[in-house]
Amino acid sequence: MLMPPTDAAPDPDLQAVAFSASISHLFNSSVGPHHHFIYDSVETNVGNHYNQYTGTFTAPSKGVYVFAWSIETQGNSRTGSQHDGEIFTELIRNGSILGRLHADSELAWDDDSATGIKALVLNSGDVVYIRSGTYMEGDFYSGQHGGWTFSGWKI
Repeated sequence: MLMPPTDAAPDPDLQAVAFSASISHLFNSSVGPHHHFIYDSVETNVGNHYNQYTGTFTAPSKGVYVFAWSIETQGNSRTGSQHDGEIFTELIRNGSILGRLHADSELAWDDDSATGIKALVLNSGDVVYIRSGTYMEGDFYSGQHGGWTFSGWKI
């Protein structure tokens, strides 16, 4: 019986790829439009293709990947802000918008959250990240009671 050599390099198309990260702190709209969010608290990074310093995922091989991201806004009474929280976010691949998400708190102490999910065909080297859209105001919560997460995996 012929056996494959034990020192053969693993096939990158068959390697497991998954990550899950969150933003570990409260922040506000001073980040501005088209701000590239950095999810600095990494819970899972199978394959090490998510970069916690740049907030980007780089596809190691061609295939179908699923991405999910969650956002949360805060009403103005929680932090003393004069604005309710509202934000648009965008899922970006190589500079192109492939998904959008919106959350808007309307009242004092009114928080709002949203979660988006998108399946994409990526090529090796494609870069995916989350950025703010053109409009945002107020405060955005991320901490132990919920908040901002970014996850992805190859199927």
